Amino acid sequence: MSAAVTGGPDNGFRRGCHGGPGFLSGAFMILALGGCDIPTSLPAWDSTWEIPGDSVRLEMSGLLPAGVIQEGDSAFVVTPSSFMVRAALADLCSPCAALGGIVVPKPAIQGSFLDHGALPRDVLGVTLRSGSVEFRVTNGLGFDPIRPGGAARGSLRLVLRSHPDGRILADTLLSGAQHALPPGGSLLVTIPLRPGEVGSGVVGEVGFDSPAGNPAPIRGTDAFEVEVVPRELRVTEARVDARGRRLDPTSVAIGSGDIDQGILDRMQSGRLRLAVDNPFGVGAELTVRLDAPGREGVQREIRVAPEGGVSALDYSGDELRGFLGREGARWTVIGVVDPEAGPVSMRPGAAAVVRGSFLLTLTVGG
Repeated sequence: MSAAVTGGPDNGFRRGCHGGPGFLSGAFMILALGGCDIPTSLPAWDSTWEIPGDSVRLEMSGLLPAGVIQEGDSAFVVTPSSFMVRAALADLCSPCAALGGIVVPKPAIQGSFLDHGALPRDVLGVTLRSGSVEFRVTNGLGFDPIRPGGAARGSLRLVLRSHPDGRILADTLLSGAQHALPPGGSLLVTIPLRPGEVGSGVVGEVGFDSPAGNPAPIRGTDAFEVEVVPRELRVTEARVDARGRRLDPTSVAIGSGDIDQGILDRMQSGRLRLAVDNPFGVGAELTVRLDAPGREGVQREIRVAPEGGVSALDYSGDELRGFLGREGARWTVIGVVDPEAGPVSMRPGAAAVVRGSFLLTLTVGG
């Protein structure tokens, strides 16, 4: 830690002093013990001292939507909701709608059907590292579509795509040569997902290729269903809508209670200079609060630009004397993302860092 004094009379008086670790207290103790002499026989003048402080790390947990959890510094775990892909027999075979359950030779049926699922709310896209999807197939038809009788064999193609770009995330073919799916029967298929970009949603698609077969009850209202269950997705980046979200408050100590009273008496005013590293590319309002046991807190607000930067908060000498040199004093930062902000690209382990230092104006000499 270092303290630098600037300003003074025309005699060129300028002193520097160096102290050990600690926030404020070390530098002021050096002053109190004579490490940097304050002349008393010269005219009084104002001198500015800069006291470097600790950094506050604003973690991203407050920016993550429900359904997204940080897993160490390597991945987010995203848990999308399951959804159903369903078709009535009449949707696949329009002549079947009029049969009403009559037992007739099963006609050949070909077609496809799909439905949409979504990533957790406010997740606009992710970069997928790993994951899997379950297809839970339930046959509510009056016949086996992939083994309809004799040597006839059909197939089902199950596909999961990214939406809206259409990239295939999972794809499998269930053939009647290996599987049977009798009326009321079910199949469970688990498929690993292909790494890469995923849009704001997913599409489950079922391709239906069922050849002609033995007589069976044909009812247009019977349905074929596939529940699509995405399992925990591990992603290396998540693009989220973080507008108006609050960052968790973070605080650090600002004093250890051993500042000499004479130094405090000479303090006229000061400012807390804040240098902000902002990796998220969105603006935010920061609330900075100074607190000490038994003292009413002092609160100031500043705006942080999307690219970060340096800002300063001004305090009177009386305000600072309520906190500097007092045991348990802390400064706390709370952030709220700009309600008009654009999407935020979140990566595991990323955080905004606020580095604080006090610039104190002391009257010396006199």
